[in-house]
Amino acid sequence: MKNDPSDKAAPVVLKGERVILKGRVDIESAPALQEALIVLLRSPVPEARVETAGLTGVDAAVLQLLYSAQESFHQLGRRLILPSPSPVLRERNQRLGDLLRL
Repeated sequence: MKNDPSDKAAPVVLKGERVILKGRVDIESAPALQEALIVLLRSPVPEARVETAGLTGVDAAVLQLLYSAQESFHQLGRRLILPSPSPVLRERNQRLGDLLRL
């Protein structure tokens, strides 16, 4: 499956307590991202990471998913961190009013 979070060729990969985003992540890959974030939300980890260094493109649907996930983690007393956000993520986030805590 193209968007399977365990598929290393996919733009969304779940690896332990991390979600790795690479290439273009958009509405087509949003279900895989949502699935990976749900897995992390259901796990007992106090802190999860979304790594975006390899991200080359992102759309508003993905930003909304990341924002919702950050809020869900926060409500549970946990953290979803986006360490070293890619330039494309920073720029898109700023254009949409700084939804994400980067």
